Parts: sequence; structure tokens; C-alpha cells
Amino acid sequence: MSELESGVVEASDRAAVPRSKDGAGDLATQEQTCCDLNASDRRVVTVLGALIFLLLGWNLWSGFSSAEETVEISRLESRQLEFQVDVNSATWVEWMQLPGIGETLSRRIVEDRTEQGPFRSIEDVRRVKGIGPAKMEGMRPWLVMRETDASGP
Repeated sequence: MSELESGVVEASDRAAVPRSKDGAGDLATQEQTCCDLNASDRRVVTVLGALIFLLLGWNLWSGFSSAEETVEISRLESRQLEFQVDVNSATWVEWMQLPGIGETLSRRIVEDRTEQGPFRSIEDVRRVKGIGPAKMEGMRPWLVMRETDASGP
């Protein structure tokens, strides 16, 4: 293919330069470029770079000046968990959460409630083998007896 047919002139020290139809694309008449940018493109890139640099500097400076302000964090008062066990509906896992009640005793409480019917009062829990006066006093703060709906479905 000839030079006129391809529209490209090969240069030994540069990449291929397109040649215009009127012949104005010769290497001698091309403006010297840096990074394939002409002079006006280089000015635009320089101005944009300077603008970015100034904005980053301003952002950094304003961040340091506001760093002197103290931040106050308000916290809620600490609370102790309020855990209560309904004596007539608690599972053995819930009974186990009480201090001094292990898996065996908690299963025994649920088994007693199933066999003998619901407890009539909180004090009635003492009917279960293994619950004496001391153990009852230790778990009393967590025990409740909620009213059940007698006209259930």
C-alpha cells in the first residue's frame, strides 16, 4: 500500500501521524507535543491540576481547624437485665437461667407442672423435690405468675 492510499506517514522517531488531504500533516509543520497533548490541552490539564491541589489543601486545612472542637457523646444509664420467669408457662431452658437451678431441677419443675397441673401460687413451686426454703428465696425475685385466660380457644 502506498503512502497516499493509507493516509498515514510513518516517522522514525514518532508514532504514525495522520496526514490531511491537503498535505498539512507533515512532520515539519506539526506542533511539538508532550504526552500526545498540544499546548492548549497542556494548559487545561495544568489549571485543573492546580485547582485540585488547591481544593485538597483547603479541605485538609479546614479539617485541622475543626479538629479542635470536642465531641460530646451522651450515653444512657446502664441498666440491669430484667428477667422474669412465669411459673406456669416457662420451659426448662428458661428455668435454667435462674441462679442455683440446673438442668435436672429445671426439667423436674416442668415435669411436676405437667403431671400435677399448674402452680396455684409462686410459693407452690416448693412442692417440687429439690426446692427448699433457701433455694426458693434465691429465685423468688425472678418468679412471676401471670393471669391466664380461662376462656381460651
